Amino acid sequence: MGRSQRTFLQGVFLLTIAAFVTKVLSAVYRVPFQNIVGDIGFYIYQQVYPIYGIVLTLSMYGFPVIISKILTEQPKEDFKKRKEILTSAFFSMSLFGVVLFSVTYFGGPLIASIMGDPNLFLLLQVAAVSFLFFPIISVIRGYYQSVGFMVPTAISQVTEQFIRVALILILSFLFVQKGYSLYLVGGGAILGSVLGSVACIFVLIGFLMARKEKTRWIFSSLKLNCDVGIQVLIQGIAICVSSMTLILFQLVDAMSLYKMLVESGWSEWDGKVLKGIYDRGQPLVQVGTVVATSMSLALVPILTKEKLRGSTQRVQSVGTLALKVSIVFGLGASVGLACLIQPINEMLFTDRQGSDVLAVFCLSVLFYSIVLTLSAVLQGLGYMYFPMFAVCVGVIGKFLANIALIPSLYTMGASLSTVGSLVIISMFLIWKVHKELQGFHLTKTFFGHLFISIGSMVLVLFVLQLIVGSFDSFTTSRLSSTFLSISGSILGGMTFLAVFIHIGGFDLDELKQIPFGDKLKVFRKVRNKNNKLGA
Repeated sequence: MGRSQRTFLQGVFLLTIAAFVTKVLSAVYRVPFQNIVGDIGFYIYQQVYPIYGIVLTLSMYGFPVIISKILTEQPKEDFKKRKEILTSAFFSMSLFGVVLFSVTYFGGPLIASIMGDPNLFLLLQVAAVSFLFFPIISVIRGYYQSVGFMVPTAISQVTEQFIRVALILILSFLFVQKGYSLYLVGGGAILGSVLGSVACIFVLIGFLMARKEKTRWIFSSLKLNCDVGIQVLIQGIAICVSSMTLILFQLVDAMSLYKMLVESGWSEWDGKVLKGIYDRGQPLVQVGTVVATSMSLALVPILTKEKLRGSTQRVQSVGTLALKVSIVFGLGASVGLACLIQPINEMLFTDRQGSDVLAVFCLSVLFYSIVLTLSAVLQGLGYMYFPMFAVCVGVIGKFLANIALIPSLYTMGASLSTVGSLVIISMFLIWKVHKELQGFHLTKTFFGHLFISIGSMVLVLFVLQLIVGSFDSFTTSRLSSTFLSISGSILGGMTFLAVFIHIGGFDLDELKQIPFGDKLKVFRKVRNKNNKLGA
């Protein structure tokens, strides 16, 4: 392996670690934040968060990737063309950002009114500022990724999240201690997110200044190429839209759920509390999805590599394995969360309110894992726009389902609409992958293994909760919920994986391709030893 290739692979690994840390931080900070501000404070923040979430996703997964791709296709010596691409991308994204900023900032009062809570307009205006930052962030990240230097992107991502999370928690704590209104507390949290983006820009500009002799020409061209600008916008959005699915669903809920609860007879106070409790499901699904997809998404580069080699059979087998892995880990996480949702709810959020709604919501982990995995598979095969189409259909379905279900089922209706819409997107993607990869299929035996493994895990968790529940003086405390959540997660997860692998859910060839598969083979060895003893 050459030095340049080794450096590139090290950069990709660094970027993967940074993305993982960023995703975990983005989910975990919501727990102490909710503990600080309560359910209503959490509702206020979650109403506005989708705006920042969209900006964050575009500047991490969308625009930098497509800018890097376009630059990579140009000769490194053609500085004139590369300058033109960077300038065109910057101006097109800046125009896009200004439009989004204007709509959100000046339309803040109208948007807040549509949400049913006019007090949110100041928070919306603060969040709107983030639209002005993503062009410069995306262009610099895209440039560095095109030359194989991933360090600036990785460091800027982690720095942005650390600064953001720290400011959100510190400002929220201080504002609550001073007795400020929860809307002002929420505004401080949103401001912390915006300042995280500012910190990210400083990091990236610092790298530019440190490497001035290599990057002084980046923004030195005034020549614009409209085709490049449009390509960056359209393809940048298409690339990351699957990663924005839950954020778009949150936006639909922000625009409709609270307002419809009030229209259905709930008081404004109770409506905010219900929405805040419902929003507890977001970090649970995020963490579950990160764990579930960390295995399946690792297979996508292998699939792309086999496609370039023209190995149709290998593409089919790797594509099928990616889907299997997403289903196995997604289903295990979904059912495990649902079984333990009451103690997890109390451990993280101080009480068990809304556990039934959250249990249904956690089923999203399975279908969102499938969506993320198959979207990446299709993009790896060259089908960039179909995932975007499927997600758009799902978002429309989510909106219509909210209208149909919330008036009678309240937050349970919102949970059901989220899961149902993800099922629709999953079915579209499975159909498309099956169409493009002949031989792409899952066997009845696979689902039989899943059923046995899930049943074993559910039985173990049921017995564990019975045992812990037998200690009456211990069961209602947050301490017991913490013990039950942690021990149940470990014991349930190990039971599920051990049974699934032991009975042949993954064969040895598949285990070799899965990250950490060599560690999981121990359960196959146990099976082989048992077979020998039986002989």
